[in-house]
Amino acid sequence: MVALSLSSADHAELLEQYPYPFKIVARYTIDAAKVAVSYEVTNEGTEDMPFLWWCHPGFKCPLDEDESYDDYELRFDQREAAELCTAVPSTGLIDVEHRSKNPMIDQNLPLAHELFDFAETIFDVLESRVVTLTKKTEDKGVRLTFPDMPYLIVWSKPEGDFVAVEPWGGLSTCSDEDDILEHKRGCLVAKPGETVIRGFEIEIL
Repeated sequence: MVALSLSSADHAELLEQYPYPFKIVARYTIDAAKVAVSYEVTNEGTEDMPFLWWCHPGFKCPLDEDESYDDYELRFDQREAAELCTAVPSTGLIDVEHRSKNPMIDQNLPLAHELFDFAETIFDVLESRVVTLTKKTEDKGVRLTFPDMPYLIVWSKPEGDFVAVEPWGGLSTCSDEDDILEHKRGCLVAKPGETVIRGFEIEIL
């Protein structure tokens, strides 16, 4: 197990941008073919502390040199909504009012470089908490399990040799939101002295 920590007590300059004393510990635990990742956020101040989670796992795709990107898909454990919100790269906002067709086929999202020519795919109404990157004709791949994360972002660079499958606790600013942190989707609040723990697990199949 490896643990990495960051505390505002050791980096006072952090309080200039985020005025809440905090400590975060990231733990990575390997057990056979699994790696468990957990984040522990502690409120070290005297006021309620609002915060958001974003996790950023990414995977090589294709997994083997003799394969192509189009050989792979993401398999969701639940059927997802027919329409998704729309990323607006020019503003950095997420448009939740004008939605686009979900590119999934049944419970699978076929991977293709064209999928990422415009922007990431954002699942803002998410039923699944398990997503598997796998070759279409086989069951080999990696499985991502994220029981505590309500959103999922899927992205890559055009012609990139990877796919990022990112469980998020909140979203970037949405078209129907103001600029107050506590009003954002998925915002959590830690009481003084409270530690909040979230995480995910990656399994090699």
